[in-house]
Amino acid sequence: MLLLFRAQLFYSTTPFVSHFRYFFTLGRNIRFKHIVIYPRKLINIIMRNSKKSKRLEAIISRTERLIKGDGITTSFSDRLVIELLGNETTTAHRVVCSLAGEHGIVVIMRRIVEGLISAPRKEHTEAQEHYSAMCSTLTHTLNPAKISTAHMLYAATYDSTTVTSRTLHSYGIKAEDILLSISTLQ
Repeated sequence: MLLLFRAQLFYSTTPFVSHFRYFFTLGRNIRFKHIVIYPRKLINIIMRNSKKSKRLEAIISRTERLIKGDGITTSFSDRLVIELLGNETTTAHRVVCSLAGEHGIVVIMRRIVEGLISAPRKEHTEAQEHYSAMCSTLTHTLNPAKISTAHMLYAATYDSTTVTSRTLHSYGIKAEDILLSISTLQ
């Protein structure tokens, strides 16, 4: 496989902004990309670093301790969702209650646990790396000021390979519905 990479830097008329154009060939396909390079201060304004809420940090650390203590290497996202929905003070719990009702959340949690027992998904990273990757993905896609528990529920639901996604989808709850509920609750 031949991979050829060429880059060209050219300056625009706007001060402190430069454009970086590169193309690479992979076999016969040629792809062009344009990247705009801004100064560091402007980048921080455009892509602010999202922080996790205190409650989310506590739940993630508790889930990591449970996973490490039990020697679990499967379905990290689903195990986090069980912890998120089990805590009645979280935004994720309120979102699912608004979409499925108070009785529905108990049934959904039971179905997720049953799905974990019947078909666990093997993870290839440590739990801490997995949750950090979920947070960074949320930061780049949604760019919230703070990542809440509902945002993590959205990330787990958006990933169609999780038991959570399949369970919530069977109850008519999609990732878009969760995102809409997040915007109305906050």
